[in-house]
Amino acid sequence: MKTFSDEEKIIAKGIDKDFLWMARDSDGVLYVFRDKPEKGGWIWDTSASDSASPFLFNDMFSSIKWEDEEPTLISSIYSS
Repeated sequence: MKTFSDEEKIIAKGIDKDFLWMARDSDGVLYVFRDKPEKGGWIWDTSASDSASPFLFNDMFSSIKWEDEEPTLISSIYSS
């Protein structure tokens, strides 16, 4: 089970509500997504070209890893 700090929970709650998902690519970059992404060879991707955005707090949310089987639902971060 993933654990998040109080600071991470506050930041996650402040993310634009249009973004529902969070995942980290194989290169370690953290992204937020409007649509649920699928894990590909090296990245998480969606069919919508404007769905993903790099996340400014890349050094945080260390429990979100490339090795995850599923992206993280952002609302689950602050409601845990």
